[in-house]
Amino acid sequence: LTDTMAPDHRSWIFADMNFRGQRQQTIRNNSYKLIRTLGDGSEWFFHLTSDPWEHENLIDRLDGQRQRNYDALRRKLDLLTQGSAARQP
Repeated sequence: LTDTMAPDHRSWIFADMNFRGQRQQTIRNNSYKLIRTLGDGSEWFFHLTSDPWEHENLIDRLDGQRQRNYDALRRKLDLLTQGSAARQP
């Protein structure tokens, strides 16, 4: 964690958290981030390179590279969270 020159061995990062009273699951790669709220199933999808402050939700504008990244992140998120909705407090 402290060696900034060390190679990055992960192609994604995952988090499961409570944000403002709602459980959210997040996964990101180097360029994109997908956030899913478990209560209502809403999703947000951001291009972190062009929108690092996450102002523009791209979920309704998926095409080409965006669609491929969304699909890959969603598949990985689904695999990582299988059964977790049943464990929701």
